[in-house]
Amino acid sequence: GATATFLPGTGGTPAGTLGSSGSYASVPRGNNPARPTAEQFVARAYPAGEFSNSFNFQPFVWNVPERSTRNLSVGFGYDLPWNINFEAAVMAGRIQSETHLAPSPASTAGDNDILVPASNYYNPFGIPVAFTYRPLEVGPRIARITSESQGYRAGLRGLVLGRFDWDLGWSYTKNSSIDYTYNAISESKLRAALAKSTPDALNIFGGPSFKNDPATINSIKTVTSASGNADTTLIDGRVTTTELFALPWGRIGGAMGVQHRVEHFNSTNDPQSTYLNDIIGQVRLADPTNAGRTVDAASLELRLPLVKQGRYRFLYSVELGGAARYEKFSDGYDSGIKPGARLAFRPTRSLLLRGSYSETFRSPTLPQLYGGVRESLVSSLPDLRRPQALTGDPVDASTYQRLVRTAGNRNLKPEDGVTKQTGFVFDVPGRLLRGLSLEFTHGVIEQKNLITSGLGTTFIRQNELTSTGDLVVRDPQPETYRNTTTAGIAVLAGAGGVTRLVAPGETVTVPGRIRFITDSAVNLAQQLVRYYDYGLRYRVRTAQLGQFSVSSNWTYMGFYASRRFENDPVVSSVGRSLPRYRSQSSIAWQRASWGANLGMTYIHRYRDLTRDGWEVGRYYTFAGAITRAFAKTSKVGDLRVTLGLENILDQIGRAHV
Repeated sequence: GATATFLPGTGGTPAGTLGSSGSYASVPRGNNPARPTAEQFVARAYPAGEFSNSFNFQPFVWNVPERSTRNLSVGFGYDLPWNINFEAAVMAGRIQSETHLAPSPASTAGDNDILVPASNYYNPFGIPVAFTYRPLEVGPRIARITSESQGYRAGLRGLVLGRFDWDLGWSYTKNSSIDYTYNAISESKLRAALAKSTPDALNIFGGPSFKNDPATINSIKTVTSASGNADTTLIDGRVTTTELFALPWGRIGGAMGVQHRVEHFNSTNDPQSTYLNDIIGQVRLADPTNAGRTVDAASLELRLPLVKQGRYRFLYSVELGGAARYEKFSDGYDSGIKPGARLAFRPTRSLLLRGSYSETFRSPTLPQLYGGVRESLVSSLPDLRRPQALTGDPVDASTYQRLVRTAGNRNLKPEDGVTKQTGFVFDVPGRLLRGLSLEFTHGVIEQKNLITSGLGTTFIRQNELTSTGDLVVRDPQPETYRNTTTAGIAVLAGAGGVTRLVAPGETVTVPGRIRFITDSAVNLAQQLVRYYDYGLRYRVRTAQLGQFSVSSNWTYMGFYASRRFENDPVVSSVGRSLPRYRSQSSIAWQRASWGANLGMTYIHRYRDLTRDGWEVGRYYTFAGAITRAFAKTSKVGDLRVTLGLENILDQIGRAHV
């Protein structure tokens, strides 16, 4: 109910060369290379917190988009001579959706230092005014997205020499989308409307009862578009057999496959959103991207029994498996031969001991390599090396909208990795516990040059002094400040957000302001994972009550760490930003045409490193369903009806100090 009447040039406050109704500071963006200094601004005349200008987004925002989905698929099969089967399929789909967002905000801080010039017909202060304004008369931003997919598949399969299954296939898939945003605001048109000295100028000073001329509002509106598509053509052939050779103690099985793949990726944003950078509330989007490549691959797999099954006591069966794969990419990536091996040993029929070793390879995707530069303005990113309590600079605060750039990286290396697993499966013998199975697996994964689409702005800021300094671009000149407060001020001093306190009265030199942060696709030198999986399954049949089955699977994460460079410290994230335990359990019942199930998901508590002192509490949910299946010969035909409920106890995740 209170009214703030203090603006630059009023209430006895002298006018500077720029007026502001808020604490604004400006970083060079877009077309304005000059950065106003603190002396050019008149500070707001009311104490922070005494007045606030909050906006309620909810009347404008749709929580659930409107969505319409159409799909069509047709399959065809035909038996040819010589035991050859021909199959073909065509599918097409379209998804159309619409959602609403709040009207675009226009702000001096967020959009290329835009100001209300002194020439504005309604500006009563005679000086340029910095502002934050949300023109409700423009209406909500309306996003209408159309996604289309199409796919074609044809193949031949058959049997040769009585024991070799073969298939040869061709497929083509394409996915495309276009996203239109209506009621967007053009920055150049907004500047022109604010600069007018005639009554048709845009008036931001009129208050809640004032309405701008509809022609003025329409003059600043525009429509933006973003589109993209990706397609893949695939030709592959395989030959498999369960009896490549017959040995006295068993048959050797094998498989061989070859593949040729063609990939394309394209994306286009309209000129207003890219090189013109002319949309309010949105920084520059990526330039058009057009990339493609071909991939050739070959694979081989063998299965070799080492003893005759059941012939020896405490040596029921031993089987050795081996595999290898090779991939070559037209853009220069070459996997080399990546081997794999597994050993399955059954000392008795009910106990399986198993182990495996495999080497992996993954090349960067086309978007990760060639995606264009995208920019966004992100709040809640305080400068850890220049805390505002020390500098007094609003640019260093968490409320400032910081420029973050993401893009593809043509210097990405391919991922290489090694996966090792050991474990057992024990089917409990005996009549009493028949149907009970216990399972355990220990796994170790080591990946080199792991590709990540972004390290995250929190990690980048916390590790700027060690592994991510090249991703934070600052003003070149350092600055010196003295702690004028009566308390110590924490300043970033090491990796992982380690800080040191600047004592009261102490003088310290800090780097220049952050210009922008780059959070694009990069390679991590190493990622290490060690985990333990536990499983229990029990199935029992009864003559009167039907069949019951119980299962419970738990994962204990022993270690999970990644580092960008080889000399970075290895620190596990388990318990610090990842839960140590998680599980899924269920019980199901089936009798004739009726069935029911109840499941539980559990995630253990862990710390939230993005908020000091916070912990994410343990979280568990229950879900259940009842099912009725009808026979094909019934009046309703082959029909299955399921009634289910997710999160039965209405649990919500919560964090606490």
